[in-house]
Amino acid sequence: MSSHTTPIDPALNQDFSINELLSSLNDTKNTTPGPDNICYEMFKHMSIKSLEVMLQLFNKIWSTGKIPPSWLHSIVVPVPKPNKPAHLPSSYRPISLTSNVCKLFEKMIVCRLNWFLGYHNVLHISQAGFQQRRKTTDHLLRLHDAIHKSMANKHNVLSVFIDIEKVYDMVNKEVLLSKLLSYGISDRMFHFILSFLSNRTLQVRIGSTLSMTNA
Repeated sequence: MSSHTTPIDPALNQDFSINELLSSLNDTKNTTPGPDNICYEMFKHMSIKSLEVMLQLFNKIWSTGKIPPSWLHSIVVPVPKPNKPAHLPSSYRPISLTSNVCKLFEKMIVCRLNWFLGYHNVLHISQAGFQQRRKTTDHLLRLHDAIHKSMANKHNVLSVFIDIEKVYDMVNKEVLLSKLLSYGISDRMFHFILSFLSNRTLQVRIGSTLSMTNA
């Protein structure tokens, strides 16, 4: 693992507040629940006292780094792609259904992590993906502007596009964790991410039939 190049920020690892929970809850949309059949609407009808109890659970998990095994389990539902042959596995897009309780906590963590990355200028200014108020269309507009200016000045424009197939499946976890440490992401945040990436299980659901559990 590499050494830190970004100072460790204590605010990154402190307990979560009720305001962080409410903010993330307000940002949720109705989605299909995971194996526990708990949906976001249940949380939105809970009292503040009940939400504070759930916050205590989140902070307990946050302090120990021990994630419930049920949060690491996914039900994978293959959704057919339009106009693709039904007999080919590549004709289906896998949708993973996971616990909404976990996903709510994930939202809180991601929000804090995004704040940390932005505050310490970790991400490159030209990156649009996974950043608030930025879109891939930003790059299209830059390209359009570059082409327009080059045509006006009778210059050429060279553009290279790369599409990496199954890029998320190819991410090396050890390299990812090493990069996190180099950015000063350690302690509770690091251990949660490490636990979140470990010991995951899944089942495939076709109609009402579930496959055996796979690691």
